[in-house]
Amino acid sequence: MNLKLNLLPMKCSWFFALAAWLPIAVQSQDLAYAKQLVDTLAGDAYHGRGYVDRGGEKAAAFIFGEFERVGLKQVQYQEFTHPVNTFPGSMEVEVDGAHLQPGLDYIVAPNSAGSPGCKLVLVRLQAKDVESERLFKRFISKHQWGKSALVIEKGLFALIGSDEVGKAISGNTFGAAAHLILTNDKLTWSVRDNVLPYIQLEMLTTALPHSATNISLRMDQVLVPLFNNQNVLGLLPGLRTDSFIVFTAHYDHLGQMGIDACFNGTNDNAGGVAMLCDLARHYAAKDSPPPYSVLFIAFGAEEAGLIGSKYYVEHPVFPLGQISLLINLDLVTNGQDGATVVNGSVFKQLFKLLKRLNEEQGYLSAIKVRGKAANSDHYHFSERGIRAIFIYLLGEYPYYHDVMDTPDKPSWAGYEGFFRLINELVGHTAIY
Repeated sequence: MNLKLNLLPMKCSWFFALAAWLPIAVQSQDLAYAKQLVDTLAGDAYHGRGYVDRGGEKAAAFIFGEFERVGLKQVQYQEFTHPVNTFPGSMEVEVDGAHLQPGLDYIVAPNSAGSPGCKLVLVRLQAKDVESERLFKRFISKHQWGKSALVIEKGLFALIGSDEVGKAISGNTFGAAAHLILTNDKLTWSVRDNVLPYIQLEMLTTALPHSATNISLRMDQVLVPLFNNQNVLGLLPGLRTDSFIVFTAHYDHLGQMGIDACFNGTNDNAGGVAMLCDLARHYAAKDSPPPYSVLFIAFGAEEAGLIGSKYYVEHPVFPLGQISLLINLDLVTNGQDGATVVNGSVFKQLFKLLKRLNEEQGYLSAIKVRGKAANSDHYHFSERGIRAIFIYLLGEYPYYHDVMDTPDKPSWAGYEGFFRLINELVGHTAIY
């Protein structure tokens, strides 16, 4: 299918169908509704929409119910499996008897091993210890590593290259029970599908005083080789059933790191799901159907490596060749500084139209362009030649992949303007 942008008026009934359908799409976003959904999905009851306490499964069920409630058709799950490393229970770290707070003082490497309980001697690596292989071997020979934790500054760790010393440290060939990476940066977590043969923590430098001598660890860790996950789909049939506009957003986040540390994922990406449902609700509320079909997909396992969207592209429920435009929604709860369009420099005509519409109406303060990036669920679609863009809102918001991304944080400055801009864009994109 030739995915071209037609800026001329559509012919016959298509033009009048669009004219009748467009106003409600442009005018009727509901910020209160979006905030209510975010409060729900980013609440502690959904456990960070991840891999502990059925958090992701609960979120998918909620979205399924919302798709049905607003009037979408053919609402369905698309199930898939993938491996994931999880931390479902205890998460206890003490330095010289002082309890540290998970998520605030430290994070566990997402591919870390766990421990039923151990007390380890702290051994600090100094710059002089890695000046040569001989000096490093001397350093290694001084300690009982099965009962010790290697402490290394993140800056020093970054300087270690791929020589024998670097390989020994990264491969833990000396058998340290744990690696503790000290940092002055923000603690940022993620998801992994494998497990190291040792414990690894990233800790704030302030959480491990230089005078500290030991660390006690108790961490429940389970590698799930076939985690059951799902995408959620809902369809709004249009006058044409062979041409689709697709809206997507990933509903998953990082979940929980033990019992106490919840990564709620408000901006990333409860907000995108809220806009997805907001779009579905208002499109479905129109008395007449749209001139084309509109598909809504909430993807799982985006944070685990774009797994849900990759699975959909490999097992499409609706033909990929019938997608005229896909808009991926991620990071949309701020926007005081405008928006960036990933793939904007790839689909230049589409970006030009988007920018013109914004300049004419002043929906957002700025529209910036970006090229190809494998940073969200649009990626596998555009790699198949589908016109797919990812738009995210800009603005000072330091809470990314951390325990501070909670529903009270976003500004919501650009949500309403972004909603209107998206719908005007769709209304100007003819489908043939």
